[in-house]
Amino acid sequence: MRTRLALGMAILIVVSLAACDSGTPSPSPSPPVSGSPSPTATRDGWQVARWQEAQEVTQSDQPLELPYRQLELEGSWHLDDYTDSTVCLRRVDGDQESVWLLPARSGKPKRVLPQALAAHDGFWISGVRLSDDWLAWEELGSGDDLAEDVPWRLYAAPIRAGLEVGRPRPIARASTGGARRPLFDLDGSRLVWTSATPTGRDSYDARLMQRDLDTGRTRVLYRSDGMLHTVTLKDGVAVVMETPKLPRPLARFAVLDLTSGERVAAIDVDNEHPLSHWPAWRDGWLAWAPFADPEAQFPELYLRAPDGAVWLVGGHSHDACFVGPYLFYTDNRNEPPPFTWRVDIRAVSLEDMTSYSLVTGKPDLGDWWHGGGNGAPDVEHTFVAYDDRRYSEGDEEKNDTLVRIFRVD
Repeated sequence: MRTRLALGMAILIVVSLAACDSGTPSPSPSPPVSGSPSPTATRDGWQVARWQEAQEVTQSDQPLELPYRQLELEGSWHLDDYTDSTVCLRRVDGDQESVWLLPARSGKPKRVLPQALAAHDGFWISGVRLSDDWLAWEELGSGDDLAEDVPWRLYAAPIRAGLEVGRPRPIARASTGGARRPLFDLDGSRLVWTSATPTGRDSYDARLMQRDLDTGRTRVLYRSDGMLHTVTLKDGVAVVMETPKLPRPLARFAVLDLTSGERVAAIDVDNEHPLSHWPAWRDGWLAWAPFADPEAQFPELYLRAPDGAVWLVGGHSHDACFVGPYLFYTDNRNEPPPFTWRVDIRAVSLEDMTSYSLVTGKPDLGDWWHGGGNGAPDVEHTFVAYDDRRYSEGDEEKNDTLVRIFRVD
């Protein structure tokens, strides 16, 4: 299973992808720095992000020092999602995965799903999303879902007092031969997921579905004549990536009000090559990561301000997440041999467009930091990073995981 997780991360990257105080930048928000963007261009009613005119953010050698809580967990753990009060982790034990919830400010992880509900049929837990009220997860059957017809199931369960999880509820089920796997997210009791069923050769009925888990009411939030990919919920809106059935654009983002269903923003990112991982959105700010060319190992990370100005955050960067006055992200840096890859979790101050390092490590030395979880969590004051550490004891290779929960004010 650990191999399965690592392979999944590689596919996403290649195909899509105790506190101190020093003179760090003030975290107090102020009016955002703006460039001098060209007049906002539109394409069929969609605003165009002019990444070709992007300015580069300032890269500082000064560290960003934030207060944090640290846990050291035995074994290999994966961060799926978190809120300002709860962190969702998956523990990997051979071919079995379990889901754990951890109070963000104090306490220990609590196991809430010991295994997939359909583990006896060969299913495993392939993704989890979290709100303060509900837990949602996908279970995937055995086999290569990119090449075979593999069954999948989507579930949700309420979170009770004391991080107890209630009775699971089936939401959707199919197999990859009849419907693409869902991407999904939670906002309170509102669960949103992508649904795509084939209608012909290279043609799909692509919808964004929404269910109120408290009432059971389900509706179609959005439809596409092309394909819907990632969906992220933030501050009462859904940010969905779409590749319409047109030569251009290759990708665009619709921002939809979860209550009314109205489109409140529509941005064409004018990309030439595929995008990696999830976008991040907050109050008109959009971060996304396209590959510069088909052979690129890592994507470039861009940031569009509400006034249309575009910034290049990093040339080998991804996994953006807005928290407080910062945009956090993962940067992959080249260094001299023999250990040439360094992973740096960084944060851009939206006040002055300067990037600072939060924590760093070298995967070749068994020190691999990850930040942000899967997607951009809907948080205001919390950022979580974890270090998947590998070491040897005699002839035996072992793992443990450091989890750091940063407080962002």
